[in-house]
Amino acid sequence: MMKVTPVWADSLGAKSFCTLVETPDLALMIDPGASILQKGFPAPDAVKEERLRDAWKAITAAAGRATHVAVTHYHHDHYRQERSLYAGKHLYIKSPNAYVNRSQWHRSREFMRWYAASFGGALRESPPGEDTFPDPLQALPLSAVHTGGDTEKRRQQYRRHARRWTTEPWVLPPDEKVVFCDGRTFGIGNTDLRFSAPLFHGIEYASPGFVVALAIEHAARKTVYTSDLMGPLLEDYAAWLIDEAPDCILLDGPPTYLLGHLLSRENFDRCIANLRRIARECPGATILLDHHVTRDTRFRERMEGIYDLAGVTTVAGYLGEEVFADRFAHPGGEE
Repeated sequence: MMKVTPVWADSLGAKSFCTLVETPDLALMIDPGASILQKGFPAPDAVKEERLRDAWKAITAAAGRATHVAVTHYHHDHYRQERSLYAGKHLYIKSPNAYVNRSQWHRSREFMRWYAASFGGALRESPPGEDTFPDPLQALPLSAVHTGGDTEKRRQQYRRHARRWTTEPWVLPPDEKVVFCDGRTFGIGNTDLRFSAPLFHGIEYASPGFVVALAIEHAARKTVYTSDLMGPLLEDYAAWLIDEAPDCILLDGPPTYLLGHLLSRENFDRCIANLRRIARECPGATILLDHHVTRDTRFRERMEGIYDLAGVTTVAGYLGEEVFADRFAHPGGEE
């Protein structure tokens, strides 16, 4: 009664986490975006470009089946301004007005302007809808005990973003097919869509901003799409995922190719502990651990046996295809 089709992911050779979830009530395409793998990935540029073209072919084909689209945040590997992706469909999109950093504030407005111009709607503005925003870490007691280092610097950046949310005009949905979905639940026939409140894109007050995660439930079957939690790195997000008790989890892993640079060893160890707990406490679940983590030719080695746990695999492995990174891994794990 629920069919989950990974459309594309990084393990197939281009940055993406596009997924199609179908029930008798809807066909929901999540995050129809794709980008070329990073410059440091050891594949020829021509091969990366070919994989990106293949990704867009797959996403375009999935769009032909979709009735609804969700966009969890405004990074280019998660959405694209392409008319065929949205024509005739209902859109659930991350709010452009709050819990967005500076770049996503501007990208989301560009997206709304483009959508209005493409589909005959109008981009309207209103005064800010809220005048205060609480510190989101207050709602994350399990994670708050791990803060330190440059946490306060990131918190100050969050407060600067929050000032924008309370002082600059907000935008309204350009037509009745577009809904800002943060923290909301929707019933479509016998299918429920539950969008999380905004979550950190990684560590607390993460500079990439915020995302919304999504649970899809129909006839006692449940799929959770985590978007970009980068691990999950935060313990409260792992606890939420376990409490959902899904049958299928689309989970973006930590960016191991940035280990020691933008990902500290301490935070990576938190990811590993959270992943082990999820695998242990969600027995029987299919866990598609992909996206950031499979941008690394040594991801299996660095993930310390996580891919040996029951139910854990990549999107490529789930589809019976070769993991793209494995083509460029050297014997002994050297790059």
